[in-house]
Order: sequence, then structure tokens, then C-alpha cells
Amino acid sequence: MWHILNILQKYTPKTIRDIGCGSWRCLPVFQENLSHAFSYTAVDFSPSFIELARQSVNESASHTFICKDMLGFMQEQDSQSTEAIVGLASIQHLFSHQERARFFVESYRTLAYWGTLILVNRSFSDRFLRSYTSACLQALLYRVFSLGLKWRNDVFIPRKDANHQKNKQVFSRFYHIFMLTELERYALQAWFAIEELCYIDNSWQKTSRRRNARNSFLVARKM
Repeated sequence: MWHILNILQKYTPKTIRDIGCGSWRCLPVFQENLSHAFSYTAVDFSPSFIELARQSVNESASHTFICKDMLGFMQEQDSQSTEAIVGLASIQHLFSHQERARFFVESYRTLAYWGTLILVNRSFSDRFLRSYTSACLQALLYRVFSLGLKWRNDVFIPRKDANHQKNKQVFSRFYHIFMLTELERYALQAWFAIEELCYIDNSWQKTSRRRNARNSFLVARKM
């Protein structure tokens, strides 16, 4: 996560929105490592994650947790109302091209000028392909049989429900695995200036090789 911290330390945003915060793991890291004061808003669709965050962190005027879908939340926000948006493994769960494009448009609208968008999402590494071979082949078949209407990088991955500790139920969770060229296109079409676009490995080291990458990493700014 130190790449994210470096960007936030560089630009010292006074307001940070964590979109699709999940288990809100960013806030303790930000509090421990960022030297400047900031207000933090975490948004997630899961009531259990938001409730866990509220129980673990004292909610205040500067740290708030909101249970809402990310696009619905962003569309309600004023223009130029935040200085940084962080999405850690979040927009990969948006189902459609239209939703993904809308996320970038809303990010640009709600960011202040010189504001920063930071996105980290899963990538098609060799490890990912080995772990989820069946799901990736199924996505490829959907692409073929839909005559190109389905995305080959729309993958349903089997997961266990962590809320059922005694008898963990298996369900399929949707992932859209972004290619770097796709992220570039979304960002540029929303009028962002791209500062960094690369892959990162398990050690959060930048790599040019998708095969070794765990995640894609995008830093874009509103100029």
C-alpha cells in the first residue's frame, strides 16, 4: 500500500473518499503514516462492513462511514467536493461498461481541480489464471457465444462468505479484470491526466509484466 501512501503524502489532500472501502483497512494505515490532517469518508454497499467499521473506529465529523452503493453515493455529491478518491479493489465489482465509465465521470466531477484518483484492481497474472482457470475459460466461452457482446475479462470467482464462520457458504462474486489500456481509455475519456499506470506485484513493486502482477495501479489527476 506504500504506493498509495506516497501519492497521498505528495499531494496532502485534506479530504479523502474511500470508495468501496470493504473492511475499511485503509483508514488505520492512513492515520499511522500520513503526516497531514485529513477528513475521511468510507463508502461501502455492505451493511456488515460499515457496522464493523463503526464499532472499531470512533465515528466523528472527520471520519464517517456510509452504507450505500458507490455510484449512488458519488452522484449525490457536490462538484469539486473532495481532493482525493481511493478505490482499493472496488470498481472491479462494477458490472457494466456504462457503470465503469460513469464512475470515472463522477470521479472527475466530484474531485477538486488538482485532485487525485487512485485505483488498485486485480489483474490477469499467471497465478490468477492458474487459481481460477475454470472461471476464466467460462468467461471466454461467454464472449464467443455472445458474438463479442460479453467481456472476456468479466469473471465470476467462487468465494466463501466470511459472515458464516461455522459453515462458510460458497458463492460467486463478479470481477471485471481491467487491462491497462482499458483503464487508460476510461481515464482519458473522463478528461483525467494520467500520472501513473502500471502493474504491481505481491510486494507492491512496480512491474511491466502482467504475468507477474497481482494488481493494476492507476493514479490520475483532474487538471
